[in-house]
Amino acid sequence: MKFNFISNFKLNRSYRNLAVFYLLAMLVFSALYVCMLPADAAGPVFVGNETELRDAITNAVEPTIIALTADISLSGTTLNISADKDITLTSDSSVEFYNLIGPSGVDTITVANGGKLTLAGITVTHQIGAYGRGVTVDSSGTLILTEGAISGNTAIVSYSYGGGVYSRGNFTMSGGTIANNTANSGGGVYNLYNGNFTMSSGTISNNTATFGGGIYNGGTYGYAGFVMLG
Repeated sequence: MKFNFISNFKLNRSYRNLAVFYLLAMLVFSALYVCMLPADAAGPVFVGNETELRDAITNAVEPTIIALTADISLSGTTLNISADKDITLTSDSSVEFYNLIGPSGVDTITVANGGKLTLAGITVTHQIGAYGRGVTVDSSGTLILTEGAISGNTAIVSYSYGGGVYSRGNFTMSGGTIANNTANSGGGVYNLYNGNFTMSSGTISNNTATFGGGIYNGGTYGYAGFVMLG
């Protein structure tokens, strides 16, 4: 009986230690995750479907954090971040990134002239077999990727440039992943001649293109401290 008591005590102590370790890990992850979000933004506004997401963007009158509570599939048109918007998209989860899925034949997100979008913990993608870029950034638009992914996008054949990101504006990547995207030029990123692309961290990998599998650069490009595998 003494042996069983000691064994059970050690086993229970192991479980307690494991629980404490898991709790501390979650607290650290949550703290780091919060640090990736803009400190001066309103919200978060929680959205679980396309209508709520589009309404939240339309109703935003100041920098706003919008948190997805589930995967969201878009229908018909791109998700437009217009000139008067400063939007951060994230996930209401500490264990996974929710998917924003674009409709076939349409880019998932378009950042219009003067618009600003921060991706801080979602995956921008398309269904398997569907066509469309992940994100298009217009000439004075701004895209910032801090966490999450842009993956599984295929640029339409008629303008097959930039499967993951097609930018003629300002694109800053300080984290996250751009992977498994396809185009004729710039499978991961196509930075047009008047675009500005700065990459300080993150990973660009497993993208496919005839010219520039990871990045096709025709504009201004600055980089440091990242991983590129294609």
